[in-house]
Amino acid sequence: MRLGGSVMKPYSSPSQWLAHVQELGYSAVIFPVDSSAPKQVQRDYAQCCRDNDLASGKLTAALQAKMHVFSFDLEFCQIVF
Repeated sequence: MRLGGSVMKPYSSPSQWLAHVQELGYSAVIFPVDSSAPKQVQRDYAQCCRDNDLASGKLTAALQAKMHVFSFDLEFCQIVF
């Protein structure tokens, strides 16, 4: 079984993103860039996934937006409670 999710911390390279993934203990991830990113950037992140045995998936923009709101709601709950 693989557990994972999306990385919410900022990153600007595959190595920074990978550090966050490893910090979270994920073995499955939401692919960190979308199809509008340059092809080389997409290939670099895909290679990072392969090199580190990470299962990845892509989300639609609508679902990503919902996840952001959900993440914000969780952060708000943590602050309030």
